[in-house]
Amino acid sequence: MTRNLFIIEKIISAFLILWGGLGIHDFGLDILHLFNHIPFYSIFRLYHFLFLLFLLTFIAGLFLSFSKKAGWTLALIALSLNDFFFIALILNYQDKSFITFRALVIIICTTLLIILLLKPFKIKYKPTNKT
Repeated sequence: MTRNLFIIEKIISAFLILWGGLGIHDFGLDILHLFNHIPFYSIFRLYHFLFLLFLLTFIAGLFLSFSKKAGWTLALIALSLNDFFFIALILNYQDKSFITFRALVIIICTTLLIILLLKPFKIKYKPTNKT
């Protein structure tokens, strides 16, 4: 793999770490504001997918930064789930206030997903049916 692709891989991993970390941080702030008024079980029941999605994104970024095969696989899964989540937000909610931001996230995640599916990354991580 060329040096440019190595740098691109590190940039993608940094983006995933930052995106997951910001999501977990935002989730924590929401819990702190809601914790006094709503029981923890109700908060977790409402936000568990979002929390797990950002946690998966953060872990994928960490593993990808260490060039682990599991990191590449988790990064593909996390970016796909982020795409589906934000597409669902655009389609299902009537509030169109953040549609530009959501569309930008979809474009970024799809671009990163396509980059990680390029042939040099497939050669480096050698995906098989078991993995």
